[in-house]
Amino acid sequence: MTTNPDHKQTGAGRFAVDRLVKDYLDFFRARKHEVVSSAPLLPEDPTLLFTAAGMVPFKSFYLAPDKAPYRRAASVQKCLRAGGKQSDLENVGRTLRHHTFFEMLGNFSFGDYFKKEAIEWGWELSVDVWGLDVERMWISVFQDDDEAFDLWAKHIGFPADRIVRMGREDNFWGPVGDTGVCGPSSEMYYDTGRGGEDGSRLGDPGTEDRFIEYWNLVFPQFFYTESGSYDDLPRPGIDTGLGLERTAFILQEAPDSYHTDEFLPIREAVAQALPDEATRERAGLALNVASDHVRALTFALSEGIMPSNEGRGYVLRRLLRRALTKMQPFGVKQPFLAPAVDVVIGKMGGRYPELLGRGDFIKEIITAEEERFLSTLEQGMSKLESILDKAAGKGGGRVDGGDAFVLYDTFGFPLELTEELAEDRGLAVERAGFEAAMAKQKERARRSSFHSASQEIDTEFVELDTPGGGATVFEGYENLSCEATLCAYRVQDDAKNCRVDLITDRTVFYAESGGQVGDTGTAEIGGERLDVVDARHDGDRVVHSVVWPRGGKAGPGDIAAFLGDNRNVSLSVDAEMRLATMRNHTATHLLHAALRTVLGDHVAQAGSLVAPDRLRFDFHHYQAMTDDQVSEVERIVNDAVMADMDVSRRTMSYKDAVAAGAMALF
Repeated sequence: MTTNPDHKQTGAGRFAVDRLVKDYLDFFRARKHEVVSSAPLLPEDPTLLFTAAGMVPFKSFYLAPDKAPYRRAASVQKCLRAGGKQSDLENVGRTLRHHTFFEMLGNFSFGDYFKKEAIEWGWELSVDVWGLDVERMWISVFQDDDEAFDLWAKHIGFPADRIVRMGREDNFWGPVGDTGVCGPSSEMYYDTGRGGEDGSRLGDPGTEDRFIEYWNLVFPQFFYTESGSYDDLPRPGIDTGLGLERTAFILQEAPDSYHTDEFLPIREAVAQALPDEATRERAGLALNVASDHVRALTFALSEGIMPSNEGRGYVLRRLLRRALTKMQPFGVKQPFLAPAVDVVIGKMGGRYPELLGRGDFIKEIITAEEERFLSTLEQGMSKLESILDKAAGKGGGRVDGGDAFVLYDTFGFPLELTEELAEDRGLAVERAGFEAAMAKQKERARRSSFHSASQEIDTEFVELDTPGGGATVFEGYENLSCEATLCAYRVQDDAKNCRVDLITDRTVFYAESGGQVGDTGTAEIGGERLDVVDARHDGDRVVHSVVWPRGGKAGPGDIAAFLGDNRNVSLSVDAEMRLATMRNHTATHLLHAALRTVLGDHVAQAGSLVAPDRLRFDFHHYQAMTDDQVSEVERIVNDAVMADMDVSRRTMSYKDAVAAGAMALF
């Protein structure tokens, strides 16, 4: 630290995490930045699992700064990264750099200020406000960015021998996808003195924990085109990210981020599960992992993201099981994370009020997940040991993929967890074998499902030379019958059912979608009435599956002879079937509302089947419903049905629907 008299105090005092956040936001508020609240971890962009950086809520503004509601912004953004490289998750708890949940402070310019101001303010806050020791600071710039180098060396006066030029992998941001906004970056580092030899420099191998990048200044100034050129943006911007956890342990002179004023109480709450002080000393890595993961779980669950076997839910389940697996060798045999949830909320609820009042709900989910996994963990660890011993005995350093699948299928071990535990023994898991075993199980499930009776259709459509052969126009919201023109036909590759598929230019038949079955009814061609038994999508066209009226086996020639020159089709939906399906569709919404009332507002539709005679509603919940809960849900739904309320239909844009209170589930 410097000897600035205003900033002599170190540790959890002057540099407490809450104070650092206030310093940062006050600094940039004074420089005319709009202070913006953190966006949720659940991003609007469906291609992202989680919000993983401070710029995610603002990324569209860099290409179109005129659409931004402000020219400058600053935020403290909650972030979660756990779905990337396996090595990143393995390093959580081991290094000074890796976390799953973390907080990113950021200041942003949308076509306003650029490199000079970003560098000046990064330097001023680091040195003049926080008093970082200049002799321990290092800077990196993109290898071709002479402008940034000169700003640091000539304008700021930073020693040129501690400014390191780095390549594209380290100091160039974006684009996300094939084209898009991108630009060089400059990173600010602090020498912790740990790791590396005397005389080590930034960028030397093995010095990642010595030179800690705490602030990344990104300069979005180009648009990368499909032709491979970097076009200058008319109004370049600024995107910075300062890691709060890293900055805190640097300024508090703590051993690592797990011993800062904010993290240490969480770690201590986790440590209460260990039997004695000696065990705590040995369980340092496990305590780091569990305290990191319980923060991530608390924040994600507070937003209603539930543990499951896919997508975001899989990430949460994997984190929870990883925490349990790390603590199990130290005698932890019971659920232990719930007390740490209270500490997380107590320490961080002031900055994130969405945590407040959610503690009991979060603890119930976590404890239920712990109990579910702990019931098989000990057996699973025993099985794992025997599998690892077998793999080590065979030589070759590989765990059979089928064995890894047994751990997943029988004991709930995510593949990545098995890989991590195997790596601790110097072994790798044969992924191809695991994936083959998984594929076989899915095929068995598919064959035994209610879909197994349906037949694959692999014959091509015969396209007719008629107008309107593009997308099928749906008129079924307004009418239950219409006149249409036949565009294509084919014979289903299942002769015993005697079915023919017809595509028309327009239809009143609702095609199976969103869990709702397709309509049934009739199609009249040339005075002959055919039964329509199903309707489904084929791209943007609707396929009507009809019963072949002649019986027996039919081929394309038979269909052509039957049609002759007829191209006009009269379509009529079975009104009673449609109304029954509509009633069950409405019932799914009533059921959804009742489930949220009884179980909590984390319940969200995960799938459904809506048919005229029944419905099925899929949802995530952390434990089986009790008989009383089932009865209460039934009562609420039945009361709503008996109230005989009016149901109306309105068509509106997605944005207007959400503004009117519709739930955007997909």
